[in-house]
Amino acid sequence: MADEEKDFVNEEKEEESEEKMEEVETGKTEKGSSNNFTGIVSVIFKILVFPFKLLFKFFTKYPKVFLVVILILAAIGGTIYIARTKPELLGISTEQDVMESQKDVDILLSEVGKLIRLPQDENPTVATVTDADTLKSQPFFAEAQNGDKVLIYANSKKIYLYRPSEKKIIEASIINISPKTDTEDITGSPVDLTQTPQVTTVAVTPTRSP
Repeated sequence: MADEEKDFVNEEKEEESEEKMEEVETGKTEKGSSNNFTGIVSVIFKILVFPFKLLFKFFTKYPKVFLVVILILAAIGGTIYIARTKPELLGISTEQDVMESQKDVDILLSEVGKLIRLPQDENPTVATVTDADTLKSQPFFAEAQNGDKVLIYANSKKIYLYRPSEKKIIEASIINISPKTDTEDITGSPVDLTQTPQVTTVAVTPTRSP
């Protein structure tokens, strides 16, 4: 009986010893895996940080270059910000501006079309008189005022001077279109062009209608 008890006790001790050995081996394996993962993370971190270390050393050695780079980046960032928020400051026409401009042209053509029959098979070049005094030397613009609108139909060879403030056609004429003339181009500095889907910039010699 005593021998059986001893054998039982010995078996339990052996089982406990085996369990401890397994725990030790498992711990070593987990520790090894953890060390491998930490090592991989460390290598990746070093790779990512390395370029920044080089830049830091370079800019520390050449601080003026660093300042120039900062100024360039600030200028680029500022330009991008302005282009997105207030593109008109950079002379950029937004889609909204184009739509509003086209809407204004459509309204203008509608107003003039109620007073006289306009050519229907072409889009006119629309201009705004900005310096009437300069244009008064031309008979067609003798009564022009700043703010008057000029509608030029190149194909139909017709030109109209319209005053939006009075909703009245001031002058209508037939034009002789040529690549170059001795007269002043009405699309020059005294006139501010409003672009339309089909724009034709021409030099004109106005001749009054009979």
